[in-house]
Amino acid sequence: MAAEGAGELIKMVALLGSAVVAVPLFKRLGLARCSVIWRRVWLSARSA
Repeated sequence: MAAEGAGELIKMVALLGSAVVAVPLFKRLGLARCSVIWRRVWLSARSA
């Protein structure tokens, strides 16, 4: 049970980390619309 919780935590940290890196990068490249897509993906993964 604890291993499942740890696995979920690792997934959440990885998703959050990718969003933290991707959103400013996309904005800098002029791909702000992609950051909206990343946010939706992150929120859907978070609610799962």
